[in-house]
Amino acid sequence: MKKSIHRLLCVSVLAALLVGCEKDNTPPPTPLAKAAPNLVQVQNSWSRSTGDGSDEQYLSFAPAIDQGVVYTVDYAGRVEAVSVNGNKLWSMSLDMPISSAPAAANGLVVFGTMDGHLVALNSSNGKKLWTATLTSSLLSAPAIGNNVIIVHTHDGDVSAFNAQNGKQLWMYSGSTPDLMLEASTKPVIAGNLVVVGFANGQLAAFNLQTGVLQWLRPIAMPSGANAIESMVDVGTPVISNGIIYDDAYHGSVVAVNLTDGSMVWQHALSAYQPIALVNGKIIVTSETGRVWALDQKTGQQIWVQDSLQYRFVTGPAVVGNLVAVGDYQGYIHWLSLDNGQLMARTKVDSTAIQAQPVVLNNQLFVTSSGGELAVLQPASK
Repeated sequence: MKKSIHRLLCVSVLAALLVGCEKDNTPPPTPLAKAAPNLVQVQNSWSRSTGDGSDEQYLSFAPAIDQGVVYTVDYAGRVEAVSVNGNKLWSMSLDMPISSAPAAANGLVVFGTMDGHLVALNSSNGKKLWTATLTSSLLSAPAIGNNVIIVHTHDGDVSAFNAQNGKQLWMYSGSTPDLMLEASTKPVIAGNLVVVGFANGQLAAFNLQTGVLQWLRPIAMPSGANAIESMVDVGTPVISNGIIYDDAYHGSVVAVNLTDGSMVWQHALSAYQPIALVNGKIIVTSETGRVWALDQKTGQQIWVQDSLQYRFVTGPAVVGNLVAVGDYQGYIHWLSLDNGQLMARTKVDSTAIQAQPVVLNNQLFVTSSGGELAVLQPASK
C-alpha cells in the first residue's frame, strides 16, 4: 500500500505526517515580527464563508474563476458560485466528499472526489451534468481544454474525458513510489499536448486527443538512505513561449522544451509548491518555506527571502509588483517582486491557507482551510 505525507511532523516538507511517525523533527516555524511591515496598504475588498473548507483534511481548495464568477468547494460536498464582487449566484450540496479544487471553463465546473469520481456541473446553475468513475481519489484540480478534461489521480494515472458527456477517451497507467507527497500535481494543457509531473521524478507530455506519450524527461532522480530522502515528486508545470517551467521535491527548478522535453537549464532547489512566472522572473517556494526569484532565461538566483521558513508557505501569486504567499496561521505575506523585501501582511482567517492564491484584475482571491474566501487588493501608499 502506497503512503503519502499528510501532516508536517516528521520531515521538513510542505505536506505533513508520515504514517507511523512518532517524533516531530521539523524545525519550529520562524516567528513573525510583532510589528507587521507596512510599506504597502492592502484592502480587504470582501470576504465570505463558502462552507467548511477542507474539514481538517490536508487538501488544497483553490478557487476557480471563469467569466467573472468564482467557484469554490468544500470537503462536505458544497459547491458555490459567487460573482467577483461577492454576490452569491448559486450553491449546491452534493452527497460526496469533494477532494480536489474545481476547474471551470466552457460552461462547466468539474472536480474530483475522495471516493474516485469526476463530477461535472453546469456553471450557470450548479445542476449536475454527469459523473465519471476514476481509478483513485482525485486530489489535484482537473484541466479543461479543447472539449477534453484531464485528471491526474492519486495512484499516478492520467485520464482524459469528453467534456460534454464524461466518456473516457484514454488513460495512461502511471506508477507511484511507496512514499509520496499527498496531492498529485495538476496537468496542464498546451495546444494539443498535456504536460504532467509524476511522483517518480518524471515530467511527461501526451497527445491530448489520443494519450500517446510524446516524450518523458526525468527532472529528479531518487537517491538517499531512506524513502523520505528518495522522494522526488514533480510539481505543477507552467508553460510560456514553448518552454515548461517546473520544480521537484529533492530535485531542481527546471526549464524544458515543450516540443521534445530537452533541458534548457536547471537550478538545484528542492521545491514542490506551484510556481509563478512574471516579468522574466520565476518565483518559487522551497520545501522549507524560503521564497526565491530566479531568472527566467538562465535559472540564476535574483533574490531569496528566508524569514518565512517552516511556516507551511503556499505557492506564490503575483499582484502588480508584489508577491503574495499564504501560511499556516492564515496570513498572507506580501513581498517586493524586485528584491523580496517583506512589504505587508494580512490576516485572512484563523485557519491555514494551503492553496496557492488566484489573481484576477489586480486582486488576490484567497481560500482558507476553514472555508473563508477573501479578496485582497494592494495599493501603494
